[in-house]
Amino acid sequence: MLLTWVPLTAREVAVADGFPPDVDRAGRLRLLLEAYQWAGTVEEALAAVRLRALEHATGLRAAADTGYGPAAALVAEGVADAFDRAVTELDASMEELLHEAPKSLHGS
Repeated sequence: MLLTWVPLTAREVAVADGFPPDVDRAGRLRLLLEAYQWAGTVEEALAAVRLRALEHATGLRAAADTGYGPAAALVAEGVADAFDRAVTELDASMEELLHEAPKSLHGS
């Protein structure tokens, strides 16, 4: 949910989904984690998003390589590449996201 709601997708994907280019990702990240009473750290949440995006890209490519049509179509449309860009952009903005969101949301 963090990937698409914050959004932590590649920026051009987020804009295509209707988010403004200057969306307050750190604020939205904090809001969502607080609303769901996330007990972990922000770092843990972002690491999970990063891993999930990498797994999606790898899984789509693997399924496409076996000839699974829907996955092949998504890879051809650039969806796997967009997941890779999301990871690259997340890595590049990690300091900003961590700086502006509290490390622990519940004082632990």
